Amino acid sequence: MDDLARIIRHVAGGPAHVIGGKSGGISIMMLAATRPELVKTITVACSPVTPPKADDWIEEMERDGVRSWAKRTQRERMGTRMPEAALDWWSDMMGRTALSTVHAYLRWVGAIDIREDIKRIRCPTLVIGTDTARRGRSVFEGWQKTIANSELAILPVDGYHAAGTDPDRTASVALDFIARHSP
Repeated sequence: MDDLARIIRHVAGGPAHVIGGKSGGISIMMLAATRPELVKTITVACSPVTPPKADDWIEEMERDGVRSWAKRTQRERMGTRMPEAALDWWSDMMGRTALSTVHAYLRWVGAIDIREDIKRIRCPTLVIGTDTARRGRSVFEGWQKTIANSELAILPVDGYHAAGTDPDRTASVALDFIARHSP
């Protein structure tokens, strides 16, 4: 939160519209809950508020490599419309992550539970989600409703990473929301 606060103060000089995707949304929601003076609005895209189901991920990555795990899980993440070349690009990018970084990330994200924290968010909030087996509409609705002054936008994509699979629509929905909440 300290890093985000410093960036906002340095770049914006005061409250800003802040957007975070997936795990980045966790930090954005905590920023809004703990430092409300720094945010005008927040938008979170396909972000979790509780730990993901990551059973055996570390063991698989240690055994087969991060890229192999990324490739195996990519279709569920990115959906059926994502071209194979794009899946390979994502797998290559993710595969460059050091195993030590993966360990640290999974320790962090594996312990999150911010359901009570997000109830303190007071700024206008947009939750962008998808309706997939991993994170369905009901999951997003369940916690989005606990945030006062929040809206839910479910995008019609079959992956659970809307900003990766449909960045133009995700950006458009976010910009429309920000425009409606800007003087």
